[in-house]
Amino acid sequence: MEFEKKEILISGKKVFYLEKGKKLKKTIVLLHGYPGNYETLLDLARKLGNRYRIVMPNFPSCGGSEPFKDDYNIKAYVEWLELFLKGISVKKATLIGHSFGARVALVFSIVYPKKIERLVLIAPVLRPDSPFKYILMPKYKIAKFLPAYASRAFLSSKIFEYVACKVVSMNPEQQRNITRRGVVELQYVYPKAHVDLFEEFYNLDLTPLGKQIKAKTLVIAGKQDRFATLDAIEIFAGQIKKGVLKVAKNSGHLLPTEHPEIAAAFIKDWILV
Repeated sequence: MEFEKKEILISGKKVFYLEKGKKLKKTIVLLHGYPGNYETLLDLARKLGNRYRIVMPNFPSCGGSEPFKDDYNIKAYVEWLELFLKGISVKKATLIGHSFGARVALVFSIVYPKKIERLVLIAPVLRPDSPFKYILMPKYKIAKFLPAYASRAFLSSKIFEYVACKVVSMNPEQQRNITRRGVVELQYVYPKAHVDLFEEFYNLDLTPLGKQIKAKTLVIAGKQDRFATLDAIEIFAGQIKKGVLKVAKNSGHLLPTEHPEIAAAFIKDWILV
């Protein structure tokens, strides 16, 4: 069973997504990191098998999906996700989010608890406690004050993406391809979305929200993750009433891209419980 590329209009804006198993009873929705697109989770999705309807949208301003006009923040993406699920006739699903996608999935599960079957958060970026912030912060402060065309060129700099890849990637063999894909993706990202989301990241700590999650939740962390720190994830996971934490010892922030077999094994074992 192969994925089909589809598109839908959400609030008049075009959204691209992948889907397979539409007629199956239970649904899994995978949410990618930012900036990025569904391709970063494709290997993981394939390893989850053919027992579920699997849907992978590209967030607004990512992977060709059109940007929306409002402010770009977690609340806006949560409301967008609710509209997207309605648009594809999904009443209840298991949400799997990676990085920024995990932030959206986390808040969505609190705002719309009845729409969550189960929740999987992979390398959730909860708070700005990584040294990596000292590389990113000046970049977005500068981009904020540039004209849109200059901001786009500045944000998609190969130098920045190369440094970022060195920080988040634990697989030297894949770093060149990951960097190339990141540069291409950044050329299509709406600059305001990019700046707004990272500015919010530096001002919004989601760690305390663990105690508000009601769904059965699997949190997956990479022990070598330099961006979503294990300390923050352990504190967060410890607050979740029905939570389970799994740590991949030799993996970093790009666990579902670099080691999809590990993430898939954690998820499939846990879903069967």
